Amino acid sequence: MAELTTVYKCTNGANFPVQWQSPEDGQLNWVRDASHFPYPLTPLAVDFTRRVYEDSGYRHFWAWRRGFPTLGHVRTTYPLGFVYRLVPEPAEQDAYLQEYGRRVVEMAPSIRCVWKREWEPQIRAACHWLQRDDYLSMDLPQLTTYLEHCMGVAAGAYGLTFLSATSMFACGEPLRALCMKEFGGDGEKTFVTLTEGFSNESTASDMALWQLARTAGLLPEVAAAFQKTNTEQLLGVLHKVHGGEEFLREFNRYLRRYGWRLETWDELSKPTWQESPALAIRVIEYYLAAETESPHAPLVRSARRRRNEAQRAASQLASQPDKLARFKTALAMARQYVPVREGRAFWQLTLGGSLRPVCLALGEKLRDVGVLEQATDVFYLRLKELHQIAEGACENDWREVAKRRQVEHEYWTHMEPPPAVGAAPGALAAALSPTEVEEGTEKVLRGTPAGAGIAEGRAKVLLSLNDADKIQRGEILVCRTTSPAWSHLFSRIGGVVADAGSVLGHCAIVAREYAIPCVVGVRGPTEQIQDGMMITVDGGQGTVRIRSDA
Repeated sequence: MAELTTVYKCTNGANFPVQWQSPEDGQLNWVRDASHFPYPLTPLAVDFTRRVYEDSGYRHFWAWRRGFPTLGHVRTTYPLGFVYRLVPEPAEQDAYLQEYGRRVVEMAPSIRCVWKREWEPQIRAACHWLQRDDYLSMDLPQLTTYLEHCMGVAAGAYGLTFLSATSMFACGEPLRALCMKEFGGDGEKTFVTLTEGFSNESTASDMALWQLARTAGLLPEVAAAFQKTNTEQLLGVLHKVHGGEEFLREFNRYLRRYGWRLETWDELSKPTWQESPALAIRVIEYYLAAETESPHAPLVRSARRRRNEAQRAASQLASQPDKLARFKTALAMARQYVPVREGRAFWQLTLGGSLRPVCLALGEKLRDVGVLEQATDVFYLRLKELHQIAEGACENDWREVAKRRQVEHEYWTHMEPPPAVGAAPGALAAALSPTEVEEGTEKVLRGTPAGAGIAEGRAKVLLSLNDADKIQRGEILVCRTTSPAWSHLFSRIGGVVADAGSVLGHCAIVAREYAIPCVVGVRGPTEQIQDGMMITVDGGQGTVRIRSDA
């Protein structure tokens, strides 16, 4: 069937063409997943993501592991590399939820134990298997076939992170419902506060980096090397100074644990800290120079706020024993949410990063035989094209193809596509987009309040962690979204404004742990706010004020 192309509009008015595989797809409702995929994916990353969400990684693991029905209605489309999800019809949603809802609720009270005991060990084992270093021993056809096998392994392990998703959300719903009913207008704020202050993979990573800085500071020659040596040369110098080997052992231990994470979900083309340790060294340099407090300190304060809020809420229900009992039960169950959510995110990013060795090995072979100019160009080819190359069945100029796609990808990385496409993009976009108003001499952007407090400062717009070391203490981070790999920034910023996210998403969770104002769901902040602008973030009201004279 011939493809149909429909042209939509980006936020800046540029054309956004979408090629539908069938006319019927163009009559469905598709919503962009900007929280996980803020930028377009490279072609090979699209193949991996499709495998995750539409193959064994998502559709079948419910049936395989727990007797849940296959998620037959879960579909995605990837116009120009951006990820859009199909919005199911209400009747389809109802039937689907009824079919497995009971099992989800049953699992919710023990989801953290199930996650730690059953699923996380399997995911860890898959990551370790993928992180092998013998891929170059295979010939080109073998390695191409093996890449597809590795994608299947990663997608399967990824599917285990989805097993916990619905139960993870369900474990917080009784507490949310009770708070909204019993505490009126303060119900949402109460619920959010009661989910704060729990140790998790993101805060553990930040704490480990801070501790590495403390270790370096206590070793005089190591500290001196950090002060005098260029970042790119530092690791080579440390081998030669007293205490350097001790520091490097700890640093390498950190990289083995946290260095495999991708910067954003499923984007395979970006190097990990394991490959480019200078990125981690820069964070340690900042901690050494800034003399910041331990990342554990804000977590302790968050835990204290949570306990105080729990006591306050319990005192309001003290005269109603039945409600108080339900509150305590719901509170205990909701304690699992943040640790499981951040654990899932950590391993999702690690699975993607663990796929890079086999991808790069294939890229090196294609470079060595002259098919590609450099190994990293492999990310701009599709899996089916790699098979064609390995079989000698296609004579395209793949160097030119990769170069053209890289230029196109860079162009679309700086564009903000429509939030919805398909049958009713205007109506869906209006529902998804917050308001923008003029108040006197200020422009006010509105989003979702996600971290209480007010912060005023200069904006720092970051599209990538490559420029993370340029953000100064107290500046306001403006970004599309964040992932656990971004969490170390929260110890230095004064506030955060994100295009995508929710009150219980990663960005909001980490912002509250560090007690900084946060507004998420602000459509197009990276387009409307420029570096150096003076802005005021009100995380309680969900507003971002841009001074006209900034």
